[in-house]
Amino acid sequence: MSVGLPVSMGPLVANLVADHEIIAVLPRAWLAPGRSSTWTVELRSGAMESQAVGPVPAVWVDGCYQIQTPFVIGHVWPSDHAATLTLVSNSCYDVGLRRKTLSALRLCCLLWLADNNGVGLHGSSGIVEGKAVGFLGKSGMGKTTAVTRFMPPTILGDDFLAIRWVDGQYCVFGTPFSGREGLPAEDRVAPLRTLAVIRPGKATEMAPLGQSDRIPTLVRHTFLVTDNPTVRRQTLQFLANLAGHIPIYQLQIALSESPWTLPELTHG
Repeated sequence: MSVGLPVSMGPLVANLVADHEIIAVLPRAWLAPGRSSTWTVELRSGAMESQAVGPVPAVWVDGCYQIQTPFVIGHVWPSDHAATLTLVSNSCYDVGLRRKTLSALRLCCLLWLADNNGVGLHGSSGIVEGKAVGFLGKSGMGKTTAVTRFMPPTILGDDFLAIRWVDGQYCVFGTPFSGREGLPAEDRVAPLRTLAVIRPGKATEMAPLGQSDRIPTLVRHTFLVTDNPTVRRQTLQFLANLAGHIPIYQLQIALSESPWTLPELTHG
């Protein structure tokens, strides 16, 4: 029996039941053919007052990831087939539970991506002419504006950019991890056409990002959530390969103008 939910979180769907158990199923689009992946998340109520939970580090110990925050102590066993995450929460059930659950699931997704030819970037994305365009930038630089004001309605995310190497190409996957605006995202996947690093300006213009700036720029916008050296090497190698294969631009946006007059974003 549910207690005020089920919770629909875009492509991730969780059902909060009376014993506070949440079953989260990874969307089929995230997986390579023939694979399946299911996470079980267990939340146990306690007596402490709720506090905000942000991105937290995961430490590789004794063959699993260990996650520790004021709210959760958990373990993630990455696998090609399945992974189970147990979270022990010392907060009572409250209106912030959905946000805490999303934070935990986002951490799971980042660990899963790192272990499956992928990476999570701080950015927004959407599909244009059948291919994905990604925008990178700090908070307040216009990532959400770019996908809401100017893009078609197929939005893959406004704050979390999930990229994987699948079947010989880089692909972007829809995620439920929205920013402050809480925009819904499509459970879709599309080949990545280009990435653009956003900065505000008086006119809309775009120029290729220099080769020497590409990898450092991608690193600055990457969610690195574990100190495991193997995973970090995998992530850096992924970013280096991405920088060598995908066009990356510096995009200056005037908020009163549409960047979609720029052919680099819509063709190729």
